[in-house]
Amino acid sequence: MRIKKVAIIGAGPSGLVSLNEFLHTSNDGTSKITSYNSSTNSERPSTPAFEEIVVFERGEDIGGTWKYSSVADPQFPRNTRDYSKPDAIRARVEPPSEELLNNSSNEDPYIRSFVDDAVKNDELWDKSGIYDHLFTNVPEDLMKFSSAQDITIDETGPGVNPYYPFITHQQVLEHLRKFSDVNDLKPYIRFNSSVERLYKRGEEWVVVIMQVDRKTGTEKWYSETFDAVMLANGRFNVPYIPKIPNLEIFRGKSNVENAILHTKSFRNAEMFKDKKVLLVGSSISAVDILQYLIPQCREVWMSTNTKSVKAPIIDDGKPLTTQWIHDIVNDTNAGYSKCSRIKRILKDGVGVQFEDDTVINDFDSIIFATGYHLSYPFLEENYKGEYIQPLPGKQANESCAMVQFDNVYMYTFSVADPTLAFSGIAHNPLLLRTSELNAAAAAGVWSGYKKLPLIEERRKWCAEKREHLESGSQVIPDDQLADFFDELHPFLPKGRVNIAPSIDLKYIEESRVVLKKLFYEISSCTDA
Repeated sequence: MRIKKVAIIGAGPSGLVSLNEFLHTSNDGTSKITSYNSSTNSERPSTPAFEEIVVFERGEDIGGTWKYSSVADPQFPRNTRDYSKPDAIRARVEPPSEELLNNSSNEDPYIRSFVDDAVKNDELWDKSGIYDHLFTNVPEDLMKFSSAQDITIDETGPGVNPYYPFITHQQVLEHLRKFSDVNDLKPYIRFNSSVERLYKRGEEWVVVIMQVDRKTGTEKWYSETFDAVMLANGRFNVPYIPKIPNLEIFRGKSNVENAILHTKSFRNAEMFKDKKVLLVGSSISAVDILQYLIPQCREVWMSTNTKSVKAPIIDDGKPLTTQWIHDIVNDTNAGYSKCSRIKRILKDGVGVQFEDDTVINDFDSIIFATGYHLSYPFLEENYKGEYIQPLPGKQANESCAMVQFDNVYMYTFSVADPTLAFSGIAHNPLLLRTSELNAAAAAGVWSGYKKLPLIEERRKWCAEKREHLESGSQVIPDDQLADFFDELHPFLPKGRVNIAPSIDLKYIEESRVVLKKLFYEISSCTDA
């Protein structure tokens, strides 16, 4: 495997750390990242492993999910029939033919007027889901890359930061910007460049890029070839809205501007001041915005799959670190009411019937905190099964979110073709560190220093993971993170500092006590 030219899709945390790992790997597989401090990792190899690296970022700046946008995505998909499916929300924009793109380039693109309605109406679902008051649920030290522990973030620490030991979304973006600046990453990034098609032609990957010029009403297209591609476009782009009978009737009947929306379009609780709101979901994203809704809304109801959300148990009998969510969701005095899963919207568009057949009337708004699809609209359809197989959270249930996947070895390499890699797709509380690990492993293998096992062994690894899949997201639990880091570490470049020792799982567990405390402080504040 000789990789000289690499494409990275996305300039969020996963894309930035992938770029940094590739830039700091030499052609003999030695890494210049030898410590936990950016200040000592700034030197690059004189003979780099990769001759050219290009990052394609659809936004105008770095940050990905963490780049806040006051403008939100549409509150409800234009496709009101198949809105629970990822391709119905964000389909690939059909590019010009290969013949038209043959002589195109970044400097000399093929130009056409807006063709696709999604482009014309700015409904590409490319806005961040970050909302005004969001702060992390992982402590500050673990919201930094292990190779950049010396980067300081302003206004943190006890007595200064009201969310300590957590940080705000602005401070996460500050870390990413400083990380980019210290390592001089921006020259390698092409902004406002949306990848709309990705396919293999012979031994090369063909990347087809669209740049939208709204001033002239035109799309600029070109294609470029690469030896390998890192998919770092994140997990939080295409929202999942469950299919509910007559949901579109509720949307039509309600005279409230924010009648139906996914949390990706949520910006602040003031949008729902004095309203009666139904919040669908009981995971961390639901609890996150619940703390802001309670002091603003006239009534808040939470729709959950079960009447009592159970805390998961591990073998030694102790609950996992989601205990704080369990406690809040089952607190009957927390300032909100609870109901079962939605069965249907009544045809009058006023009443909501639940699975236990109770009916509640006169909701002003329904907010879906139901997660996101793992989606690659640009990847050719026949590759989606072979190169990565997205799966629903509940087997054989197409109306569920596509949150699981198959055919990806070590959550990093496509089994069918290891020149396609993924960063940050296995959901877990330490997405920055796992993305860093994915990227370092790709650097080790693509530089030629490390080799993957035979395809039969890679398929066996995936088959074993399939056997243990449960309903819900494909998650690396807290208690399995250390094992995963140890399992993937042997693929890292020579001399690359070990990421695993930089993680203190006990620190994560202790911090969850603070999350519970902050929930009650914020939810009781009338001007939150």
